[in-house]
Amino acid sequence: MPTFQKPTRRQDHASRREQEHRTIIGVTGNQEPHYDAFQRAQRRAERNAGRRTMRMLFQSIEFQHAMMLASVIILVGFGLVMVFSASSVDLVALGLKPWSMVVRQLMFVVIGVVGAVLASRLSVKAIKRLSPWLLALSIFFQLLTLTKLGRAAGGNVGWIALGPISFQPAELIKLALCLWLPVTIINSRKEKTLWKRYGIAAVALLVSVGSIALGHDMGTASVVVIIGLAALLFGGMPMSVFYVMGGLALVVGAAGVFTSSNRMNRVFSFLSCSPKSGKAVCYQTNHGLFAISSGGLFGLGLGNSREKWSYLPEATNDFIFAIIGEEAGFLGAISVLLLFAVLIASMIRSSLLLERLDYQRLVLLCVVSWISVQALVNILVVLKLFPVMGVPLPFVSSGGTSMVVCLTAIGACSRMMMSSLDDNPEGEGIFAHAQVLRPRKSSASKSADAKSASRKDSSRQARSIQRSERAGRPAQRKFSWRASADKRSARTASARMASSRRTPERSAKSNGEGSSERKQTRRVVSSSSTQERANRQR
Repeated sequence: MPTFQKPTRRQDHASRREQEHRTIIGVTGNQEPHYDAFQRAQRRAERNAGRRTMRMLFQSIEFQHAMMLASVIILVGFGLVMVFSASSVDLVALGLKPWSMVVRQLMFVVIGVVGAVLASRLSVKAIKRLSPWLLALSIFFQLLTLTKLGRAAGGNVGWIALGPISFQPAELIKLALCLWLPVTIINSRKEKTLWKRYGIAAVALLVSVGSIALGHDMGTASVVVIIGLAALLFGGMPMSVFYVMGGLALVVGAAGVFTSSNRMNRVFSFLSCSPKSGKAVCYQTNHGLFAISSGGLFGLGLGNSREKWSYLPEATNDFIFAIIGEEAGFLGAISVLLLFAVLIASMIRSSLLLERLDYQRLVLLCVVSWISVQALVNILVVLKLFPVMGVPLPFVSSGGTSMVVCLTAIGACSRMMMSSLDDNPEGEGIFAHAQVLRPRKSSASKSADAKSASRKDSSRQARSIQRSERAGRPAQRKFSWRASADKRSARTASARMASSRRTPERSAKSNGEGSSERKQTRRVVSSSSTQERANRQR
């Protein structure tokens, strides 16, 4: 009885290769149909190319830019709807039209869109030059709030009233710091000492925070501190110095809390408030929780909120997320969170793609720190996970200054993103996309472009020949007008160079002796051909 001997690894590999070869050429014993391996490889390559194209699309700066704009547009539109729903009852109770507040908010949205368009059309160089003047102007207006022009609201003095117009300069300070701190940090990187590197930025940040804290607005001051720390951290500050500055900020914040009885009541009531508590400082937080909890999964429906009937203070501003949770339910609140997540992720991804453009990257990181921290603080206050800070929800809450400044910041971020696609990242002014202002290409650049195009055509033609040879088909060479024109120009240039190198003696020799030699060779060839014909006839 013959024993079975297991084949070696080499024999097994050789038999497998032979079986594959037989399967491909279609000569197996089972008479299997012909299998075209080239078509299979081509389909696989097409699938991989499609996946690669989709991956490149999702990772491109244009896609991130589109996602940022789309999330902002949806947030602003949804915010207008919720402002109308939350304010209509109180306005009717006061004898006003129910849509008066939403019309006013829509007017600020239009102003913010105009500011965003102007910021997106400015060049990066112009934004750098305007940023210090914008910061100085905003600090000056913030100091004016401490004079007779200032107006107090909610225990804070942070508004300037000029007749029927009032605005909050602290919001303008946020944008100015996001645009100016990266300039200072980048320009001072060559300095050897830490004080010279980050001293100017630290002093400007301290002045900005101090001017806001003088008006007792600790919520806005804390957001400004986070913007400054984010700029210093992403700008390259050592972690040891960053920890020291963060500790100093915490100490100053604690001192500001303990030096004010109102702030102490807010903080300690946040720690001791319960749903059954009747304290005045717990009233707003408890009713915010009542609104969130009564919404359920799908909400009570738009316009059916109960807490907006003069139960919840600041329902259109600081606590608008509670009205969203009550009328739109858990799904509506999660949708708002997802929109903010898409906005933040697109800006962070764009900053990673702009690693070679330091200023643009730092501006994006500062703005995303500002928007993300402010939105997080507002939502945590509504959920009773943070003491009441008086910080609005970006793009959603009512408030003219916040809406205009946030939309202008998005326009500046759009300019930073799209500057990476320009030949000159600094931009070309407010008409950056105009064809007239772009410099014309020189002859050298045109010739370089022609050479690169001819190389691409030749490489494409070589790849097509290789594919056809693998498939067993005759190679079809594609005719390229550009490549043929380049070849003709090269031939004419070489002919001109050869003609210019001829000497008078060689030209005379070629005209005289060369012509006689050619005539003699012609006679000899003709005589030999006649003799061959005569021999054939014989």
